[in-house]
Amino acid sequence: MMTILKKPSRETDKNYLGWIRNQPEWRCVITDRPESDACHMTSKGAGGSDYMVFPLVHELHMRIDHGLRGEAWNVKEHRLRVELSYWYYSLRDIHRRYFDQCSPKKQEKLLETKTFGGY
Repeated sequence: MMTILKKPSRETDKNYLGWIRNQPEWRCVITDRPESDACHMTSKGAGGSDYMVFPLVHELHMRIDHGLRGEAWNVKEHRLRVELSYWYYSLRDIHRRYFDQCSPKKQEKLLETKTFGGY
């Protein structure tokens, strides 16, 4: 008997992705440049949440997503892991600011998500 895997569900919110790019913390975790992509911590295909993103310049984002590797990448990857740990711990405050500026109806929907429902 063949088991069919269910496609992972995603938490999507284009408003959040636009909002977070305008926050003072939104600077590439490697280069510190403000013009950065929203890089999902878990790929969108694997059910990654729009609420779990970090800022990364486009070039590095593409390297992560398309698997370019090498000696220089190993150094950047180590730094990325360190910086991501700092970014991850700031997300709770960022999420709280987003939640506070949403309408009551939107807040109710957010509380139904895995990300905001756990706070």
